[in-house]
Amino acid sequence: MQRNIGVSWVLADREFVLSGWRSCCRSVGISWRESLCSVLVYQRTASASWTALTYALTYLPALVGVSRSLGWLTDIVVVSSSW
Repeated sequence: MQRNIGVSWVLADREFVLSGWRSCCRSVGISWRESLCSVLVYQRTASASWTALTYALTYLPALVGVSRSLGWLTDIVVVSSSW
């Protein structure tokens, strides 16, 4: 017998739904951080060049791969604070 798996079955999994919300909130937070840093620099300097440089620098951690290079640290923290 084959089980009929639909959208309602997937959305019934609370962990899956929370994972989606976390991802969404993280994306919104990153966008706000990038925008607000640039607005703050523009308010202080009134320079479009400094604002553009600031906005470009917000992408630097993703380009360098900071999350990948610090992955070992999260493994240590998660394992040591395991419930």
